[in-house]
Amino acid sequence: AVSQRQDLGIDGVPDG
Repeated sequence: AVSQRQDLGIDGVPDG
């Protein structure tokens, strides 16, 4: 996922 927020990717899948 491409992170736009600290905790979520742009598709809503956690990046970590």
